[in-house]
Amino acid sequence: MNLSNNTRLQADHSEKQQRLFIALSLLLSAFGLITIFATHGEILDLYLFDKGRNSFQDFFSHMLYSRNLKGAYQTTIHANHPPFYMLMSRLLAQMLPHDPFAELEPRESDSYALFMYILYCTLFGAVLYSEIERAMQGRRYGRLLFFPIFFSGTFFYAIERGNPALTVLALLLIALRLKDAESMISRELALLLFAACFNIKVYTLFFSLLYLKEKRFAEFIRYLLYAALLFLIPLLLFFNLSDLRLMLEHAQKVVPMTRSLFGIRRLSLYLLEKLFGDASPLLSPLSRFVSLLYLAFSLVCFFLSRRRWETIGSLALLCFIFPTWSGVYTHIYMVLPLLYYFIEPPEAAAPSSPSGKSRGGVVVPVAFALVFSLTWYPLVFDGSTIGHLLEALGVYIVQFYIWFDILRAARGLKSAKPGQT
Repeated sequence: MNLSNNTRLQADHSEKQQRLFIALSLLLSAFGLITIFATHGEILDLYLFDKGRNSFQDFFSHMLYSRNLKGAYQTTIHANHPPFYMLMSRLLAQMLPHDPFAELEPRESDSYALFMYILYCTLFGAVLYSEIERAMQGRRYGRLLFFPIFFSGTFFYAIERGNPALTVLALLLIALRLKDAESMISRELALLLFAACFNIKVYTLFFSLLYLKEKRFAEFIRYLLYAALLFLIPLLLFFNLSDLRLMLEHAQKVVPMTRSLFGIRRLSLYLLEKLFGDASPLLSPLSRFVSLLYLAFSLVCFFLSRRRWETIGSLALLCFIFPTWSGVYTHIYMVLPLLYYFIEPPEAAAPSSPSGKSRGGVVVPVAFALVFSLTWYPLVFDGSTIGHLLEALGVYIVQFYIWFDILRAARGLKSAKPGQT
């Protein structure tokens, strides 16, 4: 089989995977829509925290906390974001015509604040669509990828919370595109965007490892400089040095409040409780050990990875499986491996397979469809532990596949004779 036929077969297989993902995602979403009708909308409680009395809270609450920047970190343990993001929230609040924060629920007390959030979501949707269209240019089903993402439970969770994860995803999509641009200005802008992401969500520090993996050490050092400046300048100008200690303390105190089981620390703690009982002194150190083991293994696989989507996917998964506090809304980061999975050139899909069919087969598209569809399982497992675990099913399938494929490729390269690689 010649090279052109090989590439064509790989491209055809990639299109089949796209069709499978889109079809299954829409099918699951249709079932989810039926459950909404069947329950007269009661199933929407799944997406509306506290039956809608606390929706969009992450967006509004930080504007509330940052009304007085000097005392922002003294308001609540939920004020635990870096000073850069707190300053951003204060600037947003400054755009409102008057102080809307007589209550903790600005969406109920001020229509201006709600209108601002609508604009924010519209802007995010426009950026997401633009980046998908740009990345999937020339691919037959490229634009259709937007719809399974936009009309999924994962997206609804993120919108309902109003969490800055939406902002971070938009910045990461742009930064990853600019990182390898020919223009020096574009590459420098990518560093600034990565630094901004760190100062909104600290765990995005993992994406700086791309520069180390590619031996771009000078750019890595500049990233650290930009990240430090974006952290220190707001801290020194608008906050107190003692706020740094409060921010770190709050980040630790808020950890036990998470109810999600998909993070590795919480999941391991749950399984260890079943094994040793909830009173065992081994629970905390063992769950911490499992978490660190996950981090180490994931980083090893990241540096061994050769396929772009698995490299990006390893970092995206680290951003919400490793942190001890991660809401379900952080599943929105799965947009990154999904997009890179479908834009990877066909000839790079599976070097060891002439047909390219080893690039995830049906497993990966099905796993992505479980993540990006309207949630269906609460109809059967509402409020149960099984229901919480099913939230993470697609995510962990992708994680295990990435590990398996990276180690398989590494083993194949190690055993190959010179000249066969």
